[in-house]
Order: sequence, then structure tokens, then C-alpha cells
Amino acid sequence: MGAGVEFRVTGRPRASRTVRPAPLTINITSKNGRELFDIVIHADFKDSLDLQVLQVLPREQHLVLVARELDEDGSALKKHHFLCGHDERHWFVAGVSGVSTVDGARDSLKPDEIRRQESSQGLNRKRRNLRRNEIFVRQGEWFFMPSPGLPVDSHLIRKNEPMRRTGQRGGKAHWAEFAFRSGGEVVKVCDKYPNGLTMAQYRKLIKMRPQALKLNWIDMRRNAALYVKGRITHADHATVVLADWHRVMMNTERGTETVVFLD
Repeated sequence: MGAGVEFRVTGRPRASRTVRPAPLTINITSKNGRELFDIVIHADFKDSLDLQVLQVLPREQHLVLVARELDEDGSALKKHHFLCGHDERHWFVAGVSGVSTVDGARDSLKPDEIRRQESSQGLNRKRRNLRRNEIFVRQGEWFFMPSPGLPVDSHLIRKNEPMRRTGQRGGKAHWAEFAFRSGGEVVKVCDKYPNGLTMAQYRKLIKMRPQALKLNWIDMRRNAALYVKGRITHADHATVVLADWHRVMMNTERGTETVVFLD
């Protein structure tokens, strides 16, 4: 595939007696000015973890990796699948469902609606793997589906809106020049509750802990449909320009506890 890779074993202690540690993490790091895959295996699994490349496409710079947790008889107790590859400017890794091919891994990362549209319109493999086709425009982990004729209240349009995965702290946001939200549920959000509390949960919390009123709460909408247009920017990706409103959808990456870096 053309990428560098390093393997390490860590002896860090368990984070909790009740939470089972991830057997490995895969990170994208930089060494001597070159990006490489840093695969860190938890010491508890160093003698019972089997890594295997299921498929590699050298020209496309993608491969599917599986990490199998083995029992004493060598049978697989659990499997962790990853899509590793190069996207635009950088290497990436994403946790995927139990697939064995690069095409299967790519498809598994797409939202259901996109896969349905691709199937109904009969898109071939080449067009499905483009970053822009009849169904969507993609930038990193985000998919944008055209929404022609969308009724938009101009008073609700926001400018320079950041987009991040729910609960993500830090990292580089994708920025939309114009954004509009529709539907969803009003929630109360603060640093201590980044995923938000419903109004019922918020009232119950304040009743039990009145001091929580002092937290820096803001009202937001959870699970609202997000639409964007204009320039979509990110430091690690080419800028996308959407002339009309597009529905925003996030990829379906799995196993985020084993993936440290994506983008």
C-alpha cells in the first residue's frame, strides 16, 4: 500500500476493573516528516491477538485489516475490522463492520440512505467510490446529499458553522459557510454534559442538584437534520463548494475506542 507502520506493546494499567480494555489502538503519527500507522497492542493481548490483512489494493492505497482475539485453542473470540488507506492528503484508519474487502468496507461506512440511492440508480463501482457523484459529495467522514427545493427560513440560517462528530472533543472541525437545521429535539448542553440532556432530564438534575444551575448551559437541538451550502472547508481536505442546499450525513464508523485518529 506504500505506507509505513510501527508496532508497539503497551503495559499501561487497566482503566477500570469493570471496563474491558481495547486489545489495540491504531493511530496515524508522523516520524521524520512522514506519516505512518502506529499499531499499539495492549500487553494483556500480546500473545492472543492475530493480525491479518484480508485484502490490499496497492494502486488505490487501501487495505482491510482484521485483529482477532484468540482463546487458548486458537479460536476467534472477537474480531475487529479496519479500513486503512489514503484519502486526498493523508493516511486514515476507520473501524468498520465485519467485511473482508475494500469495497465492502467503503460501503459499510456509507449511511443507509446513500447506499439505497446508489443501488436504485445503478451506480457502478467506479462512480460509488468517487468523492462526488450523482448521489453525494464527500469530504472526509461527511457526506452531503443534494436537497433541491428545500424550504428554508432565512432567519434561521447560520454562518460559518462547525461540524463535529457527537461528543467529539478537540480535533479539527469541518466548517460550513451556511447551515440550516430542521426538526430534532431541544436539549440543554454544557461542558459536563456535551451530548445534551432532554428537558425532562435537565429538570430532574436541577431538582436533585440545584448547584448545577451554575453550569454554562446552552440550548441546542439533538438529531436535527442539518443542511449546508457554500464553501465546506477543513484543514486536511480540499474545499468543497455546494451551490445549493445539501443534507449532511456522517459516516458509520465503528469501534471508535480502537481508532485514535481519523482524517
